[in-house]
Amino acid sequence: MGFYPERGGIVVESAVSIMFAAAMILGGLDLVRLVYHSASMQYVLSRAARWGSLGQVMPNPANPAVNLSREESIRHQMNLMGDLVGLNFSDATITICPETHSNCSPNNAGGPNESFVIKVSKPTSILLNVSSVTLTAEAVGRNEPYA
Repeated sequence: MGFYPERGGIVVESAVSIMFAAAMILGGLDLVRLVYHSASMQYVLSRAARWGSLGQVMPNPANPAVNLSREESIRHQMNLMGDLVGLNFSDATITICPETHSNCSPNNAGGPNESFVIKVSKPTSILLNVSSVTLTAEAVGRNEPYA
């Protein structure tokens, strides 16, 4: 039996390779999660814009005898649909305004036959909460000629 200098090299190579492979797998899973959140947010906004274009309002959860405003109803509908796909809009910036107004108040969904825009910016953590990115989505709805 002689001395083999390459002995143990496989262990070192395996340790380095496993760390690299684990980082790639975690990074890939994080990227898939970001794409899912982005697509889900766009879906929720599109559904909320369609729902909001009908001019409907929801009862206030705190006081069912009083209805929410249209804008608050759209936000509430977004939260309900977001819960279905695992999104939480509590930390998101949601703006609803008529399409024709470039700088609008954040609480105006327009009137009958007017288009409105819903914009959402939501911070999302990445890389095991080391950093964060802001996901944005936008949807346009055209109000029906409701009375």
